Amino acid sequence: YRKVIDSYCNDKENYEYNKELERVLSNCANRDSVVQFFDGNMKGGYYNNRIEISNQDFLGIVTDYDSDKKLITLEQRNYFKKGDVVEIFNPKMEVISFKINEIYDLDGNLIEVCNHPKQVVKLKTDFKVTPFSLMRIKKTI
Repeated sequence: YRKVIDSYCNDKENYEYNKELERVLSNCANRDSVVQFFDGNMKGGYYNNRIEISNQDFLGIVTDYDSDKKLITLEQRNYFKKGDVVEIFNPKMEVISFKINEIYDLDGNLIEVCNHPKQVVKLKTDFKVTPFSLMRIKKTI
């Protein structure tokens, strides 16, 4: 959303609709808006005859980067593993794709998978990443 808003606001006269950004936004998992929690009426549940397919694209949030050791510190959100091809992105940088070759727990032990939500891990990279960048699985479409 940030890239779309900035693109429009920075040059309204020459703004061109970006189908690639629309594709990225449409891949984000989301939920319908309902009032049950707001008005306290939890009768009837939260189903509304809808089908939600969670794509689990979003994998984690970068919290730090160690330039000397070339390690990203990441707070994990969805399952990923060694060998996955992922993307790191934020509104101020180009998307960077890379294969996860090394994952470390906070004790410095090599691990194969990240499957505990909010687990903090470190990933070896050859590029600098800023905090609050996001990591997602790379789509092969």
